[in-house]
Parts: sequence; structure tokens; C-alpha cells
Amino acid sequence: GIIIGGRTIETNAYISTLYITNGTVTGTNGSAISGNGLWDNTEITIENGTFSAKNNAAIYHPQEGTLTINGGNFTSDCSGIQFCGPGSLMINDAIVTVTGTFTEPSKPNTQTDGAVDDGAAISIINRGSDYLGDGAMEVTIRGGTFSTQGSPTVQSYWFAMENGSWTDEPNTEVIDSGLELLKIANGEFTSAGSSTFYIKEDDKGSIDIIGGTFRSSEPT
Repeated sequence: GIIIGGRTIETNAYISTLYITNGTVTGTNGSAISGNGLWDNTEITIENGTFSAKNNAAIYHPQEGTLTINGGNFTSDCSGIQFCGPGSLMINDAIVTVTGTFTEPSKPNTQTDGAVDDGAAISIINRGSDYLGDGAMEVTIRGGTFSTQGSPTVQSYWFAMENGSWTDEPNTEVIDSGLELLKIANGEFTSAGSSTFYIKEDDKGSIDIIGGTFRSSEPT
């Protein structure tokens, strides 16, 4: 796969740019494209291509930066596009397919970092101040096809390690919502499970759904 990292030294920010117009990228021991929460200031633009990963997210974005997707096919048995760092995610078009069965967000306690296994096509995860700092996340989906085998296609939740264990119910006194805006203008969202969306009820962000088609096998 491809790993991209920006850099911040005192007040001088060095921006790293990744621009992909086509091709095939496979993550054999990790994501097809990934950043690092310690290496901020990245700009990633994907125009097209095929991106796949096994036992990891197809795209893992824990750093501060922008991710713009204008097309492409993304597949994983774990998670599709996972956005954890402050900045913006813009999806104008994409096909995101997650083949794994339903799972609650989880990570081995022996892992101190890395993607979360949640089965979602789009994951918006607040991992705490170590990832977000004083920043926030803005996510806009304008089109595409997103499908999962059991988990919600779009999930927004908290995830942090407390007392040596990973949990999606961390202490709300030490972790605030990092989701500032989730806007869905169009797209097809299909889940073989009970719902297409899971938005943590305590998220303080603005949720704006103005279009799209949403299907689940067991509507709730």
C-alpha cells in the first residue's frame, strides 16, 4: 500500500500531497492508502482506480488533512474509508464495498494504534485529543455506491483506550465529539443488516441529509 505523512515543526507546516488518477493499489499487510496520526498536513486526491485491503481499512486517514475522492473502487473485509483526524473528507463519487459480516467496533487490546474493525463503508471516528487536537471533522458525500454485509454503511462514533482496553463508550468527560458536519447530498447506501446509519446519539455535530437512497435488509 501507500503511506503518506506530512510534517509540523513548531509553526512551520510542511504539506504532503498525494494525487492518484488511476491504477491499482493493494494493501497486503495494511491499508491500500494510509496516513499516520503523528504526521499531519496531508492533501490526498483520488480521481479513479482500484483500492483493496484485507484485515484493514481500504483507506485509513488518522492525520490532519483533506481527503477528496472523485471516483474509484474501494474494497475491504474490514472497513472501507476510515476518517479519524481533523480536516475534511469529500466524496463526490466512489464505489465502496465491505465484505465482512456485522461487527461491533473492535480492536485487539495489544494494538496501540491503527484502524478499527467496524464493517462500515464510511467510518467517522473520534479517537480523542491525541488525534484531533483542537480540530474537527467535516464529511460531505455527494454521490457513490456504498454497501456492507451487516454493519451500517455510515458510522460516526467515539473510540478510545481506557484502562488498557479499547471501547466505543469512552469517558465523555475526556473525549468530546470531533464531528462538526456530516452532509449527504446523494448516493446509494445498502446494508444487509438492520440499518444503513449509526450516528452516536451524543455527537454534537450537524447532520444534514438532503438526498440519497437508503436500503437495509431488516429496516428499523
